[in-house]
Amino acid sequence: MLACTNYDCIHLTIVKIIYTRYFNVNTPTKKTKFICLPGGGTSSVVFYKWFGLLDEHYRPSFIDLPGRGLRKSEAPLTDIHDITSDLMQGLKKILSDDRDEEYVLFGYCMGAIFLYELIRKIKDEKLPMPSRVFIAAADVPYGEMYKIPFLENPATKNQFYDLIKSCFPEHTFPDNETMLAFRKAFVDIIYRKYEEINDVTTVTIQDLKAAGCEDCMLTSFEFTESLKLANDLMRILTIDCKICSDYQSRGGTIDKLSCPVTCMTGSEDLLYPEKIMNLWKDYTDKECTVHVVNGGHRILLDPNPEAIAVINRMLPAS
Repeated sequence: MLACTNYDCIHLTIVKIIYTRYFNVNTPTKKTKFICLPGGGTSSVVFYKWFGLLDEHYRPSFIDLPGRGLRKSEAPLTDIHDITSDLMQGLKKILSDDRDEEYVLFGYCMGAIFLYELIRKIKDEKLPMPSRVFIAAADVPYGEMYKIPFLENPATKNQFYDLIKSCFPEHTFPDNETMLAFRKAFVDIIYRKYEEINDVTTVTIQDLKAAGCEDCMLTSFEFTESLKLANDLMRILTIDCKICSDYQSRGGTIDKLSCPVTCMTGSEDLLYPEKIMNLWKDYTDKECTVHVVNGGHRILLDPNPEAIAVINRMLPAS
């Protein structure tokens, strides 16, 4: 992926590339809107890497929340009801483009809880329902995973080493060994600080120097921008985790989705194995299928051909 030296420029450049393929206004063909919701700590930019593998009859669309992506300058939302209202505004804007007759929704990780509440609101406002919902690597709304703060859950640490790759890509480092050592140092600092003050705080250059990271790498412009991105991710992820923790702790009565559900998880995802994904079958009165593909928790943060193939097979019949 491109280096994260100018986040907004990267975002706009990729949007233009995708627009060229999927959004040609001179093409009258009806497509299916493929609408992505943000996952925990993320913006829609993390999904762009694999949109080139989507079937051309999907029309990708994105909804970002305040504090993320092109809305980075806005204050993040901290309440699930505010998030749902904001997502609804974004959805209505996308659906106001009536070139397409159908749409699907995609939720990744914590974004699946946002998706579930959004569909409740869609029902309440009597808007057209999505023709299908895609859920990747996510606990069910009234599950157990998010009740435990993520930095207190021993199962999350190894997954977090992998998740942080989005902020610190391989080309930021001189070699693979340095890259792996740095990612470990960053995550270890996050966990150590949390143990000391019971909060998530910014990781600084001084923290990384103390952990043994090389000065020459830490002073490059590309690296410092990547570090900003990583700290932003941690800030938003902390907020999202609190929202989802409060949500699951309150519990509730299952309101079944009135649309088919396609679930995916990675064969190496320790957080959301197949048995967790199968619980989504209780959350719809339509069909629900679960697909296990090769990979870990990042199956739809990286271009995973198996996961994309599942999505393409589910394209509504024209």
